[in-house]
Amino acid sequence: MFDFQQIVSFHMQQMMTAIAIAELLLAIPLGFILKRVGFNPLWALLAFVPAVGVPALWLLAFIRWPQRAQ
Repeated sequence: MFDFQQIVSFHMQQMMTAIAIAELLLAIPLGFILKRVGFNPLWALLAFVPAVGVPALWLLAFIRWPQRAQ
């Protein structure tokens, strides 16, 4: 017979794996955007801290981006 704690532990591991994959899928493109704008790509990690990430993304949306050379 399965123990309830084993079942919960298994599903918790699956959920944590899914969250880690989702974070990577968000952090990698955000890092490329930050690099293009001139910031360090590691600032993408702030997107996962809600109290800091949301204002940081708003700041990124309204700063002057460098012009691309044609």
